[in-house]
Amino acid sequence: MAALTQYSPQKLNQAIKSYFEGNTRRDMRLSFRGKVTHYKSVFSGIQFMLTEDAANLQCYMPHYVKKYCDFSIQNGIDLQVKAVPIVWGLRARVQLYIDHSQYLRAGQQTANIKEFNKLAKTYAVNRMEKDFITRGIVSKYQFYPRGRFASFDLENEGYSIRCYVPAQVAKQQQLSKGLMVEVQGTLNFYERQGCFQLTTQSIHVLGQGQVSVAKEFIDQLEDKGLYPKVKRAIPTQIRQLGIVSNKSAQGYKDVVTILGRGGVAQEQLVLAPTKLQTKDAPQLIAKAIDSLNQNPAIDAILMTRGGGHKKDLSSFNTYPVIEAMCKAQKPIITAIGHASDHLQADEFADLACVSPSDAAHQLLPHLR
Repeated sequence: MAALTQYSPQKLNQAIKSYFEGNTRRDMRLSFRGKVTHYKSVFSGIQFMLTEDAANLQCYMPHYVKKYCDFSIQNGIDLQVKAVPIVWGLRARVQLYIDHSQYLRAGQQTANIKEFNKLAKTYAVNRMEKDFITRGIVSKYQFYPRGRFASFDLENEGYSIRCYVPAQVAKQQQLSKGLMVEVQGTLNFYERQGCFQLTTQSIHVLGQGQVSVAKEFIDQLEDKGLYPKVKRAIPTQIRQLGIVSNKSAQGYKDVVTILGRGGVAQEQLVLAPTKLQTKDAPQLIAKAIDSLNQNPAIDAILMTRGGGHKKDLSSFNTYPVIEAMCKAQKPIITAIGHASDHLQADEFADLACVSPSDAAHQLLPHLR
């Protein structure tokens, strides 16, 4: 087992994407026809499954393309698409990316989805190493009492890949949602659903995984086109720094003191005062972020407060705050608590500092 290549789910999915798109060529468009199912609108576009002969391919089209369509797309219609086949790296699924409305036609005959999915297997699976070791947290676990296999998603840092394990092994290991496991698996391609998966030969339970709250947010953020979030660089020169905090917060006082000693004018610091640990604090913090984001004079936003009990910091683990951070057009820096405090806001920040003092020292050169 030790001789096998070890990948994280992220690295494995990126390798699949690289092999697949390297063989199909990123600029190649193929034509498909099928029936539209599972249609839904997301923040940045629409998604639907194109189904033919029990085989499926997921399709995505941005809103700016959809508005030029001369017919309505809805569940049940026959549709032809001409699109770029790519791999959606977060979920290791083949996806058709439709980037122009002229590639949409209703009811014309084209290539067979089932045949393409058979071909897709050769694009990546037959050209990559067959066996891998990877580890992550078990989610979406399903055990089929009368079946030979159990299935689950193996997740790590927002990336996941579907795994299948013999039912007997799943029972022996007492698999369940939230366990951290290491698996040895063989990469396969599920042709009916157009997605890659691991058939697991052995599995080792490492313990109870720390299931990140962020995992529960990712589907919501993806539906709104806010994930994955691209990290932004902190501007070399910050004219004004927006601060989400409270005047009485020790973290805010530390930041102002250190920056003041470094020669930063008070006028360069714009506080959006907010409650930090009350029941309505998540919504108020989100509003503070939004107000600073809409101020054209502000070049970056700092979220800060001092340390405290886990419950005192819990507002920074909530969806309203994370969503506001992802919507913001300005770079966001977090400096919440101490080095031992790790919060979901840190995961989505453009720069996560270990403390308010650390943030002040890192931002000082940008404010002079």
